[in-house]
Amino acid sequence: MFSLGWRAFRDHVSRCVPADRRRRAARIGALVAALALAVLVIVGSVAPWPDLGEPVTWVGIVLLAIAVGLVGVAAVPVRPRSADGSRVDWSGSLLPAPDDTERYFRTRSAPTIAAQDRDQVLRHAEAFRTAIVPELWRSLVLIAASVVAFGAAVVLDLPGRVVLWVAVMSAAWSIAGARRLGRVERARGLAESLPSPEAEPQRQRQRRDGAPRSPTARGTKLGLPED
Repeated sequence: MFSLGWRAFRDHVSRCVPADRRRRAARIGALVAALALAVLVIVGSVAPWPDLGEPVTWVGIVLLAIAVGLVGVAAVPVRPRSADGSRVDWSGSLLPAPDDTERYFRTRSAPTIAAQDRDQVLRHAEAFRTAIVPELWRSLVLIAASVVAFGAAVVLDLPGRVVLWVAVMSAAWSIAGARRLGRVERARGLAESLPSPEAEPQRQRQRRDGAPRSPTARGTKLGLPED
């Protein structure tokens, strides 16, 4: 399920995280990083820490400012609205979908989609994907921020336990989110393979109209051995 969810994330991240919102998040993150760097420089000029006289300190505060900027990027809302213009909050944090759809999303094995639930599963799967893909994108940004912040902590000789905890939590959430997205995508694919309720009556009529008539219906008589 993880590989299916990761593939769905890669296929839909450009649509679920629109380019204009990514650019806006990048601009805000750059501004936050610049402010963080300015604050660190001001603090270093009036306080003994950080020691701006050491070249390695500048590497550390630049890394720390970049990490803060990445956290700012992750904090910017990037989720687009769903197809009907509404926000679907139940699927944004791995919360269950409505009960009549969640039973198809939480099964370990491939579910059997009832024909009457086809359109509902498709609608909820699309809403879930629109909500969860930006959350996965945000968690990846947080993982990158944690890695950069850990490098800054090593350079500046700071404790890095909190940074590692954030990285581990973000990675665990990413794995869980990708697995759940994979199960939703599996249910969506199975529902999409079913005929739509509107097309089924027409298909049945076509089969009836196009079915060959039996010899008896054409008025012919089959010969029997005893005739």
